[in-house]
Amino acid sequence: MTPTFLASKNPFDFNCEINFVELALKQPFYISLSSGYLEGLTEAEFVDSVNNVTSAFSDSGALTISLAKCLIGARPDTYLFGVTFNSLSCLNENASALAQNSEYQELSRHFIGQNKTLLKFLG
Repeated sequence: MTPTFLASKNPFDFNCEINFVELALKQPFYISLSSGYLEGLTEAEFVDSVNNVTSAFSDSGALTISLAKCLIGARPDTYLFGVTFNSLSCLNENASALAQNSEYQELSRHFIGQNKTLLKFLG
């Protein structure tokens, strides 16, 4: 059975394979969630592009990365991208590093963002 995540009554499929070594020894306190749809890329090209930039995330403090695809709803071609951090300073370092990363900037041109959320874990 495929794991799903419920957001706005839309289950998301987490079967998108991402090559990322999680830093499991650190506790994540924040998660940055971005949702959007693709423009000018196939799903396979998108996943490949995400895999090409995972080191930029890990090198600048990301603890985990997850990518999911919406299965139903108004836009079933929507993707959810989640990244965890153990501090806001790590999140800021990550944002600064990605702003300088040409592969990430190219990927961002094809991911049309609909919503961004920053959550703090409680407990």
